[in-house]
Amino acid sequence: GMTCASCVHKIESTLTKHRGIFYCSVALATNKAHIKYDPEIIGPRDIIHRVESLGFEASLVKKDRSAS
Repeated sequence: GMTCASCVHKIESTLTKHRGIFYCSVALATNKAHIKYDPEIIGPRDIIHRVESLGFEASLVKKDRSAS
């Protein structure tokens, strides 16, 4: 559902304000986000819920083990 840089900024700025999320980078071209978080404070389901509450779709992507 992201269509512009404003969407990217909205997701990044909103997520990084939440306790337990240290870093968030969203790529508009690939529709993917890289998020660093403290799993003792917040989990993937919570993060997905927060993204969806902004009006966007979200799901987990399995890590490619062949990537460096």
